[in-house]
Amino acid sequence: MFLQEMAACFQGAVISSLDPEDFDQADLHGGHSPWFAKPGQHARLELSENLTCDALVVGAGITGSMVAERLTRQGLDVVIIDRELPGRGSTAASTSMLLWEIDQPLSDLSKAYGFERAARVYRASLEAVAGLKSLVAELGIVCGMRDKNSLYLAAGESSTDLMEEHRWRMRAGLPGEFLDHGRLRDSFGIVRAGALVSSGAADADPVWRTGCLRLR
Repeated sequence: MFLQEMAACFQGAVISSLDPEDFDQADLHGGHSPWFAKPGQHARLELSENLTCDALVVGAGITGSMVAERLTRQGLDVVIIDRELPGRGSTAASTSMLLWEIDQPLSDLSKAYGFERAARVYRASLEAVAGLKSLVAELGIVCGMRDKNSLYLAAGESSTDLMEEHRWRMRAGLPGEFLDHGRLRDSFGIVRAGALVSSGAADADPVWRTGCLRLR
């Protein structure tokens, strides 16, 4: 169902490069976001008078909401402002995926900055996803949070680089299992040289997660 919703969202869209000097917030997504399919959007109050607070957060998307929740937890008086309705900016363009794997492979980071520093980055990312899942459970936020595995596919015709990446990850104590061509095809129906399947990821409705965090 999710893939059907995403396909409907982007049907007829033209993919082009974006000039950072020539687009605004409205260009971050088009069509109808699947995250607005549910009724009962979170309301906002108009700012009609002067007020004071300990911290002012600009932006009521997922990042602003999480910052506000953390500051509020520390006992600060927090106000969030946004020119749009909560979650209507880049949050609405989210894929819903919460992945701890970052863009740069651990093997490359290790060669550039040393293994210990690179491993700390990856472990911190894994812990961040786990922390977000725990926070959602602790606050009882209804956002469809589900544990997921991630699948990291080999890019070329060989799985050599991916096997090396797997060795680095095992050394760092990160979760994951290497699948060769046959196991990947049998398990997922995907024809690639290999893949890493790892636990610790998740997905969730980003707009509802934003609104519930903001209202806490």
